[in-house]
Amino acid sequence: MEFGKLCSWEKQGNRVVFQFEKRTGRVEILTPEIFNVFSGVVSEEHRSKAIEGDKSVAVDFTAAEADGAVEISTDAVTARIYDDFKVDFYKADGTVLCRDYRGSRKICAGLEMMMN
Repeated sequence: MEFGKLCSWEKQGNRVVFQFEKRTGRVEILTPEIFNVFSGVVSEEHRSKAIEGDKSVAVDFTAAEADGAVEISTDAVTARIYDDFKVDFYKADGTVLCRDYRGSRKICAGLEMMMN
């Protein structure tokens, strides 16, 4: 799914909403440790299969542009959001937790044969 270049972003309560060239995305800060990254394919409603119930609490966070990204930070986690809605997560001390894949994707040979 292509998002394109990041055009604008806006803090809305406990969410940061991103407008890219082709799609919209959002990051919702539920707790200092839980960020929900979402872009609706079928609808704007989101039902998480990973987070049961309402886990959201009042969270102090910042959102600002830094080094070609929008950086969202709590006391525990920082997310950096880039063009194409690539999102990288870091612990408060800067240790990488998870980085979005930026390589090219290829269907493995066995799966490609099954699809044809």
